[in-house]
Amino acid sequence: MKKSFLLVLTVVGFLGLLFFTTAHAYPVNKGDSIYFQDGPGNTNGGEFRVYAWGTSANGPELFRSFCLERDEYISFGNRFIVGDISTAAKKGGSENPAGDIDPISEQTAYLYHHFYHRTLAGYNYDDPAKRPASADDLQKAIWHFEDEVGYGGTNQADNPYVKLANEKVALGIWQGLGDVRVINLLNATGGCAQDQLTVAPVPEPATMLLRGSGLLGLAGIGRRKFRK
Repeated sequence: MKKSFLLVLTVVGFLGLLFFTTAHAYPVNKGDSIYFQDGPGNTNGGEFRVYAWGTSANGPELFRSFCLERDEYISFGNRFIVGDISTAAKKGGSENPAGDIDPISEQTAYLYHHFYHRTLAGYNYDDPAKRPASADDLQKAIWHFEDEVGYGGTNQADNPYVKLANEKVALGIWQGLGDVRVINLLNATGGCAQDQLTVAPVPEPATMLLRGSGLLGLAGIGRRKFRK
């Protein structure tokens, strides 16, 4: 009976750890090579379409993103390397010309989270004629919240996404960064490039339970070996 219980616990343990690892996968990971193509929008920013390097632009997109900084750039079709995945833009940008770390704002996180999950209120995901205007407003709102003066600007009182994000943060409906992260990009020669937004899935309670089961299962194996 004890052996059967231990076997079940061990199986659940490995499944739990496997599920936990899968649930924490990023759309891209540190060290990946990616490239960008233009998407809807008429600013110098996003939407950007993101692809794995070496795949066709006719193939599946990894995700879509928006840029954070004013003073760094990307060139469509060129190879870029994911130098890091963090919570801040690094180097560049009109707020940090000296190259300081620039954490993203809660408002930016709110907006991109809902954009990525296709739940951003008022965003025209399914109307090709209207989607560029939504992309323009969202990119300008992100520049505004990241203090990229001259792009998003400070005069964004009529931008619907500035209003929306400020309201949700002020009411406490959104706090922190949630699943939103920053891709700190490097160009092919190792220099810093335009940082972009992405997501990092946050484990649900069920995932955490499975993770705990995984640790318990491994602990059970360790105890059995120790007793032998």
